[in-house]
Amino acid sequence: MSNVSETIILSVVSGIATSFLLFLMSQLFTKSFIPWYRKTVYKGLDLSGLWIAEYKMQKVQFEIIQFAESLTGTYTVASKDNNRGIRTYALNGTIIDGFVNLSLNNIDPKKIGHINMLLKVNGDGGMLSGYSNEYAINTNRIFSREVCFCREGMQTYINVNKTLEDE
Repeated sequence: MSNVSETIILSVVSGIATSFLLFLMSQLFTKSFIPWYRKTVYKGLDLSGLWIAEYKMQKVQFEIIQFAESLTGTYTVASKDNNRGIRTYALNGTIIDGFVNLSLNNIDPKKIGHINMLLKVNGDGGMLSGYSNEYAINTNRIFSREVCFCREGMQTYINVNKTLEDE
């Protein structure tokens, strides 16, 4: 009877060890190899870096970290009137066929803040323009507006946004 118990215990322990080893190998494959392969194969535009837009009442910037077609980063809105201060959002999105789809959520869990954007890459890749759908906390409504962002270092963003609606 002792042999049977030892065999059962050994089988259970080896099954658990095998499951753990397979789990580690799958995690290594999905977290290391697949992202490396996607980055190696990806041949699209690199949007990484700081993007800026300036309006009458606020300055907006977002920093993108790109990994193949996936985008992450932060989106910051600084009001010029100092009443609303600075709001920061977590940025998640994708770039597919020259279109950028962004979803932004306020990083402060005690505050409501949602923004969705659909942007098109323009020119040589130094400008993103499109529309933003936002929830306005001061008017308690959802609205849409035209937006345009330029890479940091490109001075045209001030002139481009003069034609856009000011907040």
